[in-house]
Amino acid sequence: MHEAVAIARGRGIYLVPVLLDFHWMFWPQQNNGVQTGGRSDTLKDPAKRAALVDAVIVPLLQAFADEPAILAWEIMNEPEWSISDLPAASPDGGADAVPLADFYAFAAEVADAVHANTSAYVTLGSASLKWYRVWTPEFAASHGLPPLGLDFYQTHYYPWMDGQMWNGDPELGTVQFSPTVQTYADLGLDRPMVVGEFVASDQAAARLDVLLANGYAGAWPWSVTSDYSLDGAGMKMWADAHAALVGLPPL
Repeated sequence: MHEAVAIARGRGIYLVPVLLDFHWMFWPQQNNGVQTGGRSDTLKDPAKRAALVDAVIVPLLQAFADEPAILAWEIMNEPEWSISDLPAASPDGGADAVPLADFYAFAAEVADAVHANTSAYVTLGSASLKWYRVWTPEFAASHGLPPLGLDFYQTHYYPWMDGQMWNGDPELGTVQFSPTVQTYADLGLDRPMVVGEFVASDQAAARLDVLLANGYAGAWPWSVTSDYSLDGAGMKMWADAHAALVGLPPL
């Protein structure tokens, strides 16, 4: 982490470290002698959950409490794929899925720890706009869950979401799953929303134009080194034309 922060600071780049991934709640596997997954009990058991936050996450946050290169901390990447009882739940087949109440309790503890120990923001990398309501204060209050206190929302976008929507769902409302169609203003959120993953293998400038016009506070293309290629030339062209937006305050 110290090395990553030093590299980012030296190049004027902000980081959003992701604390955990949804694979944390998969059944255990051995990869090159290291166990991955098999950690669902740390979220289901209140004592283990508190130990994870107090003994692992809080010391990490304190070590980088006022680090200017860290813009925000992300609680988990796409937790929806490892939660058993979401509205319209769709847990991955490899997941030892956890109840929403247990994940919410963990996420609230982490958000509180970020605010108590750092000057950074806190967010959560939601897998899709189909579940955007799940992370709002209104949803938490209506389900007896602790408010998460996110500083900004995040959604991810991939082509499988095109043409899909909820229309008057009693829990999830009316929403187009694609942020290239769905406007931010019509979501009625209390905080800004960033499109935290989206494919920009080509026509990056045009894709960014659409997300900007639709009112999103930012967009982070996926990815530089894996899964999808990145239209770097298109990104550069768009950045040059929108210097006031991409030129974040210096570290």
